[in-house]
Amino acid sequence: MPNASVLFSLHEFPDHARPLDEEAGDVAGLAEWFDAVPALFLLLVGEGQRASSAIGNCDDAQVLLAAPMKDARARWQRFRAFTAALLPMEAHTEMDRIQAALDGSPHPWLVLDTIDLAWDSSNAEAFGTHLDQLQADSAALVAALQPEGAPAPCTAEAELPEVLRPLVSDWRRQWGWWSDQVIARLWAVAYETEDERAPFLQALTVDDWRPDLAAYVVHPPSDANGSKNKRAEAKRRPPVGLVTPYGRWLLPFEAGATSVYRGRASGPWVIALRDDTAETKKKSALPSVASGLMDRNGVWRYPVGSLGYADVVAEDLLWAEFPGEPAPGGQLVRISTGEILHTGVTSAYQGDDGLLRLNDAQERSAVASADDARILVPHRYEAVRNFDTRKRWAVVADSKGREGVVALDGRELIPCKHGHIARGNRDAPPKVYGRNRFIGLDFAPMQLMLYDTDGRPVSTAMHFWTDTGNPIVEGDRLLTLNEDGPDAQVQWVDFDGQVLERTGMTRAEFHEARREGRSHNARRKKSVADTSLQAICDEAATGRGWLVDLIGCVWLGDRAASQAALQTLLDQLRAAMAPEAAPDALNILLWGVDNPKEGFVYAVTSGSPLFTTFDWKDGDAVRSLDLPVPGNAWDGFQWEPLDNGDDITEGLDAARKHLAPHGYALYELQSLGDYYAVGAVRTKDRSRFKKLVGQAELQLVI
Repeated sequence: MPNASVLFSLHEFPDHARPLDEEAGDVAGLAEWFDAVPALFLLLVGEGQRASSAIGNCDDAQVLLAAPMKDARARWQRFRAFTAALLPMEAHTEMDRIQAALDGSPHPWLVLDTIDLAWDSSNAEAFGTHLDQLQADSAALVAALQPEGAPAPCTAEAELPEVLRPLVSDWRRQWGWWSDQVIARLWAVAYETEDERAPFLQALTVDDWRPDLAAYVVHPPSDANGSKNKRAEAKRRPPVGLVTPYGRWLLPFEAGATSVYRGRASGPWVIALRDDTAETKKKSALPSVASGLMDRNGVWRYPVGSLGYADVVAEDLLWAEFPGEPAPGGQLVRISTGEILHTGVTSAYQGDDGLLRLNDAQERSAVASADDARILVPHRYEAVRNFDTRKRWAVVADSKGREGVVALDGRELIPCKHGHIARGNRDAPPKVYGRNRFIGLDFAPMQLMLYDTDGRPVSTAMHFWTDTGNPIVEGDRLLTLNEDGPDAQVQWVDFDGQVLERTGMTRAEFHEARREGRSHNARRKKSVADTSLQAICDEAATGRGWLVDLIGCVWLGDRAASQAALQTLLDQLRAAMAPEAAPDALNILLWGVDNPKEGFVYAVTSGSPLFTTFDWKDGDAVRSLDLPVPGNAWDGFQWEPLDNGDDITEGLDAARKHLAPHGYALYELQSLGDYYAVGAVRTKDRSRFKKLVGQAELQLVI
């Protein structure tokens, strides 16, 4: 629910906390505004008297500013006389509404409640600072109205005191939304069942609930054709609107939007889209999209149709295509001021490290600050992974997939010349090993290089062997090979590349010793060693073990199909680990994860026709779900999606219930980010499959 400032009128000064009775006439609603305190609210309440809470459930906290209603009316009359000549006709209509609301209030006290907007309402000192600022701002507004007598009407905005100018130039945002229906703000505004909704909502088709707006996504009423599936029909019917349960229209149908979304970044913005594609039988052409941007109060920054594709990439930053612009790509714009910060940006998003990625027409990625959009790393690389927010390093890649390391000030520490920079996962910062070392890896031939954190090489290229995609490190030493080839011997080196110990064992001998726990060099328990990639493969080659059991479950116990799938996977592994393999081949095959079992779960399930993935918002994928389990198990499955991703979980539950009588269990892997990953196993294999996946440290819903 958005934070709001609210004006109420009360029957007495709120000097103590006690329940208010709307039906008894204790309180009436006047106006509200989301995410800010409008200047008019402050002007009306004046410096105000601080009062204990009589609104909400705030105990005795000093959370309100109260003023006599007669004083508020007088300030309003002075303001109206002072500014009326400067305002358009639409504003005069709103002035009449405000006048009627103030004159019609039966209560002697005006109360401004801003507890939602306080930095920390549970901290008396912090809230006191908040109220101090409100009172200071109110005093400045009141002083500018020349309270010592009737002010002369202004004929030009320049004649206004500067503090009052926003009340004229930006009146839609600075006056608030006036209606007695804001009495609903006495309670939490929440989703209602169909029977609980107001009559005006029951006449509309409710398609979704937006908790960030505390509003419904609605469509005009469906045709009276007796259709029982109103939600599915509404999904296909433009236009779309946004309205609160108490009747405040944030997005009216007249705006012409056909869908709304929030954008990737959090913040008080709503993107409204209108699909301008003509209805044709051919769906191959990309849709023509016109969009607009409004705040949570329904005030437009850019009306629908003034933008093409658009996205809010940070709280005050918009990436958008502007129709008619000659430059290719879009622009990065500061929303609050309209300032154009960057042009020629084909896409933009905010990474997990909080920094922006701006892509150009050559598919190169720059890194910029999310605060001021200042370029930190120029358009030099095809990809810039997440920065270490403390040490300010990131892995970068060029157009050929070669990797290096860059500093946040734009300095290239390691050029893009390695197949892989050692790190935790694909998007992670470079891992810093002993003595503050980066490790660059190449796979054809298998060699590594050690670097200090300034990017200076501290070793020559050394041969190595790995079973995870990253080098094998134990404590303060690193496993390498003395040469290339099958007869190479394992040796341990320090992080300057100096040999600490020569084991005298070949790679195969060393690996076997680690498996059996006989090598004093292993320093790992057998139970841990047995999870290595090579150990899993060796065990599977004998026709037993974890991987064989996993494949058996995924292929529904079909021995021939399971054996074929196992052989294919082992062949792919051998090819990925061969000297002539492409860089990062093993990482790609095992989904770029460090835990081999986790990688095998992804590889095995994704290689089966009984597995699929789809976007978290794609309800149609659930409706058309038809995994090829034996028999006619999917016959008769029906489910209609709503327009929100949360509803998909209900669809998956419906699919589970439908499959269960046929002897199959639907499962969901919960480790693929914004994607649902679902498949089916036999019901009798459900417990075993869950245990096998659990050994890979993955979450499973089944």
